[in-house]
Amino acid sequence: MTAAESVTATTDSGPVEGKYVYCIIRNDRSREFGEIGIGSGARVYTVSHKDMAAVVSDTPIVIYDPTRENVLAHEFVNETVMREFTLIPMSFGTIFRSENDVRALLNSTYQAFTDVLDKMQDKIEFGGQGNWQDEKSKNYEIGGKFRLLERVTFNVSAFYTDIRDLQATVTAGTCSSRIVFNVPKAQAHGVEAELFARPNSTWDFGLSATWVDATLQSSVLSTSATGTSVVGGLADGNRLPTAPQFQAVGSVGYTLPLVDNRDFFSILTVQYVGSSYSQFENEEPGFGSVGGTDPNAARLIPYGGVPAGTVIPFDPRLAGYSLGNLRAGVRTDRWELAGYVNNIWDTNAHLAIDYERGRSARVGFLTNQPRTFGVYAQYKF
Repeated sequence: MTAAESVTATTDSGPVEGKYVYCIIRNDRSREFGEIGIGSGARVYTVSHKDMAAVVSDTPIVIYDPTRENVLAHEFVNETVMREFTLIPMSFGTIFRSENDVRALLNSTYQAFTDVLDKMQDKIEFGGQGNWQDEKSKNYEIGGKFRLLERVTFNVSAFYTDIRDLQATVTAGTCSSRIVFNVPKAQAHGVEAELFARPNSTWDFGLSATWVDATLQSSVLSTSATGTSVVGGLADGNRLPTAPQFQAVGSVGYTLPLVDNRDFFSILTVQYVGSSYSQFENEEPGFGSVGGTDPNAARLIPYGGVPAGTVIPFDPRLAGYSLGNLRAGVRTDRWELAGYVNNIWDTNAHLAIDYERGRSARVGFLTNQPRTFGVYAQYKF
């Protein structure tokens, strides 16, 4: 059960009072569970409709941080209720405006809750997801290695990987937990090549590149009363996460003999990494929106008087980037002293997207280290 119906609101005098919902049980009488609720031991009781009840406590309408204390309080209530009742747990942080809103939920989903509770009778939930199958893959590769005049080396290979029951993770609704699903079929195929050349004792060159097409070959679907939908971006044709289609690295080295068996050396390395995605769900249309009417957009929390209809866009696709590193110094057989510059162009690369509570609490990017200067020393004993 997601927290799609939960709200956040404030007034000039402070947070609005609401109902924090822990779980749904079958019970037609008013019931008290004690002062064990989230928020310093709030009173926990039931709100009923027919023979269905929601276990709730009074709370300000706020966003609860998933701290250890709050999560343990949420779980403790459900564990207490579970001693006597079969229950449907609600997501952490699910809040409704009033008892009438809770009863409206029970009324609108009465049959669905009844069916689920019938199936769950005398059972307990472990993670909300059945066991997943072992992931299996078959790898095929063919290639060759070539050498010319002892100065040029060229390696090339082509590969194909067939994956069955790929274990893919998706975000569990509007919370930050992850759920594993098996995708029946996926594949990756591509080409790798390496070229190294040392025309003389002073210069050496290197170039390596990889092109890969890694995609899902089937979909994971969810069927509900409103129709069939793809689960968490697990759609046929979507790219596998953290798998850029093209990557390449080039290097140029220079060595100059000095006196007393010392050598001056320098090496320049340039790396290119193509675009990619952090997670399958990032490829869903509309994922890069907080607020708005798109069904895949995140809920915009109206803190600070955000105007109605506000949409905050971002690009979930991790753009390609280039990095350059330079190192130069003096070395002998026993020691080495060098200066270096990493990330010469001070590139701000987006390495991964980071978000919490389904993007409603936070959206950001993990980035690389900025331009860095340093000195390196080594001595062999």
